[in-house]
Amino acid sequence: MCKIEIFDTDFNYKCSHIIQPESISFDYLTFEATEFIVIGECLAQTGYFAHITGDINFDGVVKDVQTDKNGSKISIRPLQTLFDFDVFVKDFTDVAKFINDSITDYVVNNRDKLQNKPVAIINNTEPKTRTLDITLSKVNLLTVFSQALTIYQIAVDCKLDMKIKKVICEINQIAKTRVIETELKNIIEKEITLGQADKNTNKLIIRKIEKDKETDTVTILETVSFFLHTDGTISAIDEKRISPVFWQLEDIEISEDWNDKARSKAIQVLTPQKFNNEINIKCLISDEIIRPMEIAIGTQVYIIHNKKRYTSILTGKVFEKNMVILNFGKVRIDFTKQLILERINK
Repeated sequence: MCKIEIFDTDFNYKCSHIIQPESISFDYLTFEATEFIVIGECLAQTGYFAHITGDINFDGVVKDVQTDKNGSKISIRPLQTLFDFDVFVKDFTDVAKFINDSITDYVVNNRDKLQNKPVAIINNTEPKTRTLDITLSKVNLLTVFSQALTIYQIAVDCKLDMKIKKVICEINQIAKTRVIETELKNIIEKEITLGQADKNTNKLIIRKIEKDKETDTVTILETVSFFLHTDGTISAIDEKRISPVFWQLEDIEISEDWNDKARSKAIQVLTPQKFNNEINIKCLISDEIIRPMEIAIGTQVYIIHNKKRYTSILTGKVFEKNMVILNFGKVRIDFTKQLILERINK
């Protein structure tokens, strides 16, 4: 049993209800909604905050409300969807700073005061080169969230702070790793789906090119290959290779920082490939071996199954009373989720 409290965008209390949700989903890739049935007068509106406590604790944003004579059906999305909006793309070298600056510019210190939201943003990451290959002039910020997670393990954690009446938004670099053995008795259920092999790029071939401004003639100066190694690392060293080989081609024009650009491109292309799977593991929330509530979204995890080790990343959680399903990987086999991911990737 849980209690859901509804607050408007200024954190003014509106109403509360007792609910008995079968599950609450938090998918960092799709950010889809969970529906709840409430009895009695419900004053929730789209964009209001939802604070759920009890058997399951969860903060979210009201997506929509459908009311009839018997009660109301409320759809709640994860709190990160407060940033479900487009931003103009500026040149940037660090995606963590880009996220921080975008949130600040659009909803914290915007000149249009009505556009601002009660957000306190904290960037806990160290400055570093972490670029994304965005070719359009604008991008949805949630798309950047998902790419930053699967490429650089940068996660945006959000929670409601009722004392200061703010949405606390922390940008974190997730550096910890975990090992989970699926054959142990504490695992209630498990599902392991591996991505298509022919889509698992494990080699990136980059040409250093120079274009003649007058004739547009292209000169190839050098060709460098980067490899995804069996331990999940990426480098230009031709050893500990993954086979069979699936490659991708790129051209990068000559510049003073060409080496940095080439390595950055390799990281963007090859890193997500080691997470090209969907692994779902159900256990008790109170499990003392896995300690699921201590595993942060973005944590790289090594799954041991049938004496094989699979590398994945925590991208979601589904809460079911005293149990939790941990969702690993950047693949979703559910058709609805696939459609959402296709739309996001566009």
